[in-house]
Amino acid sequence: MVCLLDCERLKGGTRYDRFPEELVRRVREKEIEIVGGGFDPSLEKIVEIGPDLILVDGPSQQRIALPLKKMGRAVFSLYPRDMDGIRRDFLLLGEILGREEKARRILADVETGLEDFRRKTRGNVKKRVYLQTWPEPMITVGKNSMSQWIVGLAGGINVFGDMPFDSGKISLEWVVQRDPEVLIFVDSRKEFADRIRKLPGWREIDGVKKNHICFVEATYLRHTVQFLDGVKRIHQCLFGTVS
Repeated sequence: MVCLLDCERLKGGTRYDRFPEELVRRVREKEIEIVGGGFDPSLEKIVEIGPDLILVDGPSQQRIALPLKKMGRAVFSLYPRDMDGIRRDFLLLGEILGREEKARRILADVETGLEDFRRKTRGNVKKRVYLQTWPEPMITVGKNSMSQWIVGLAGGINVFGDMPFDSGKISLEWVVQRDPEVLIFVDSRKEFADRIRKLPGWREIDGVKKNHICFVEATYLRHTVQFLDGVKRIHQCLFGTVS
């Protein structure tokens, strides 16, 4: 989100940062240092860059945030889970960077796009969805997650929406019991779907029987003001169309 407001001030990022195009270009030209991934950033690399402010993404990055804070580094957590959170965090980031007006303009465009999407898809019948973010152990998303919010906007009902966490481990038996109409796998491949179709349990699930299986990149589910790209991608999975 920093790059949308003032990309010149971004000095470090992760190997998964692919939006916007200016960020990709700056990484390619070595203007932005890669410090690792979201789960395995290099503390030494971050310290070497010497940023004035370090942004982290919620609970999963607290293990790197805590030692940085102990070093006296300025660390700020951005972890929106819905439109209210996105609006709050993005405006705050705009204030920190001195780009408040630009942040407001971007948010206005996003909210207009979201309202247009809702208007076009209002008549869709919601579908029961299983969203798998990790295969072994099987991990899915719960009611407090941004991913659930995105699935809901796209026209889905998370079959594990009663899970009281952002995400958690589940069993195949639980998936079979909840019998989703659509299965969405994050960063998996077609070979994975071909394999599970032949396995006991999986082949009893409604979505597997009907071959209603989709694959999405994790970038579509990130906590970002560009969430509408993810909503449209999930909608395409559910209904076969792009709105």
